[in-house]
Amino acid sequence: MRASHRPSLKKPTCPAGELWLGRIFLGHPAAVASRIRADGEAGAGAGRGRRTFGKHERGDQMAMRKTKSTAAEAEDAPRAASLNDAATQREFFTQRRLARARIPARFAGKSLENFSARDKPRKMLVHSAQAYISGFTFKTDYPKGLMMSGSVGCGKSHLAVAILRGVIEKGFSGLYYNSPDLLREIRATFEPNSDLTEDDLLEEVTTTDLLVFDDLGAENATGFVLDRFYLIINERYEGCKPVIVTTNLDLEALENRLGGRIVSRLLEMCESFGPFPGEDWRRRNLR
Repeated sequence: MRASHRPSLKKPTCPAGELWLGRIFLGHPAAVASRIRADGEAGAGAGRGRRTFGKHERGDQMAMRKTKSTAAEAEDAPRAASLNDAATQREFFTQRRLARARIPARFAGKSLENFSARDKPRKMLVHSAQAYISGFTFKTDYPKGLMMSGSVGCGKSHLAVAILRGVIEKGFSGLYYNSPDLLREIRATFEPNSDLTEDDLLEEVTTTDLLVFDDLGAENATGFVLDRFYLIINERYEGCKPVIVTTNLDLEALENRLGGRIVSRLLEMCESFGPFPGEDWRRRNLR
């Protein structure tokens, strides 16, 4: 079955150029355009073999998502092909991935370079973050996630976003979600006029290469919350997809809040990252 809409691609003006999609070299523009057309024709069958969440069947939805994704890539391809060199093309796709990572405006400029590493413990945090970014790959083994636990205002979110940015700049996909905001968006999918289904949202959260789950434990632990959190963590656990968790709670308090099943999986998936200094950086800036 053919996709209902397939963008037409003009022949690139730079046939000798290279076209990159993140870390992947796609080939020369004409060949890429041909493959995108073929992908559009095959998109209707892309939902087969996917895991379903809850009671919903996802085959038709995944086919639609594949078609939309192919259309988005087809839209990007002529623009990237018009760029003059491979480095500019890589930067183009990096910025596209960063724009889709849902990093809040408050954290958009956070990086390892502007993290205040004014003492040895903070310098060690930056060094550990740099090492994690450098070693992030799926080529030889599945990368571990990170568990960042510390008091309010100690820099956990800054470093988590800086690591996410570094991984995305290497060519991987990534998403940022504050845990209460994620729950709010899941609930919003139940509205009759919502364009997004819960399955769509959960598919995105569970399949991205790196997920930052910020402020875990800040939400009210209802049955609905625990069910969705277990589903997300377990899907990433089984798929060997890393997650960076930040929390103000210690391990015992986190287990009391979320339960042993979730925390046990996080402990196997993640390495401890820290320790973080106890000082609240936000309060310090008010002095």
